[in-house]
Amino acid sequence: MTSRSKAIFSQALDEVIDSRVWGGVHFRAADVQGARLGKEVARWEAANYFKQVSR
Repeated sequence: MTSRSKAIFSQALDEVIDSRVWGGVHFRAADVQGARLGKEVARWEAANYFKQVSR
């Protein structure tokens, strides 16, 4: 087994998407849309998770 390294997370994500498409597991559009949705959820969570809850 070889070790792999990436400079930024999106490079690893692109590789995962490619491997799932090449392996016949998913269609590229589904993986790209899923990655985009995941990024939006992560942005929202980072912006809202530590906000104080109003009472």
